[in-house]
Formats: sequence, C-alpha cells, structure tokens
Amino acid sequence: MFVIQLREQHDSLNVISLLTPETTGQGHGLLGNITTFTYRNGSTFIITTDDNGQAQFVFGETWRLNKNETLFYYVDTYEQHQNL
Repeated sequence: MFVIQLREQHDSLNVISLLTPETTGQGHGLLGNITTFTYRNGSTFIITTDDNGQAQFVFGETWRLNKNETLFYYVDTYEQHQNL
C-alpha cells in the first residue's frame, strides 16, 4: 500500500508519504526512497538527524517549480505565492 497525504501547514504544502515494508525503497524523485533523497538534478543525499533540517530544506527547494513549470493557476500572481 502507498498513501500520500497533502495538507497545508505553516503557509506551505506538506506532503507525507506512507509506505508499507513491501513498498519501501520504491519511491523516486520528490518522495525519495526513505533513507536517501534524490535532488531534482539526480544527485542524492542520505537523511541524517544532525543538521536541524537544513539538508531537507535545501532538498525541497531543489524541487521548487518556477513560473513556467507550475501547473497551478494563480488568481493574483505567481510571485505573491513564493515565500523567498
């Protein structure tokens, strides 16, 4: 079984993937493979707990879509929704 939960949290979209033992290691891209995250450019890093989340933040930022890549429609402007 493979479940993805999407929810708003602290003005951002929080994506949570729930995997069973038989699906562990089968995620790719943004979902990683549980112990290793794959950056958008294909490089990887192993998750550690000693960086206060900085590596995970940088990882998430590599998957940020620019104005020409997004599939979302913005009533105001794309830039107003980028908290950079």
